[in-house]
Amino acid sequence: MIDTILLLGSNIDPLNNIKKTLAKLRKFKIVSLSNIYISSPYGKEFEGQPDFLNLALRVYHTLEIENFYKSLKSIEKDLGRKDQNKGLPRVIDIDIAFYGNFIGEILGHKIPDPNFGKADFATVPIIEVAPEFIHPISKKPLHFYTSKKYTTLSLFLKKELLEY
Repeated sequence: MIDTILLLGSNIDPLNNIKKTLAKLRKFKIVSLSNIYISSPYGKEFEGQPDFLNLALRVYHTLEIENFYKSLKSIEKDLGRKDQNKGLPRVIDIDIAFYGNFIGEILGHKIPDPNFGKADFATVPIIEVAPEFIHPISKKPLHFYTSKKYTTLSLFLKKELLEY
């Protein structure tokens, strides 16, 4: 089984789209799920957009990385995500934050996620689902990155209240 950490985000009907995404992701073994956080858009290209809801989940599966990535993109498309320019609102974003010990790029997507350790919307929920996971580049457990003071997130919904 491949230990993989995903990051979900949406700013178009976000709670509904996250629930739909989680239901589709049940085909993989969901090991843990973070709380849902609300965050301001990250980056100049997202200025003026509605806030995002973000969460992370840890899944086990047996797919090779390219097939796994294509499976996630298929879920995004099924939920209405269009190939679009960066900076437009998102029905759903499903990003592979960590794929076992893989370091590299798959179809233009860098793994590990370069936002981990830099952006609250990625770092906080990922640490929640896998604090002991060893970062393949730094070789440190993810909980090592909690020394930063996170101030841009607000808890939106506790994972125990999420039904999907």
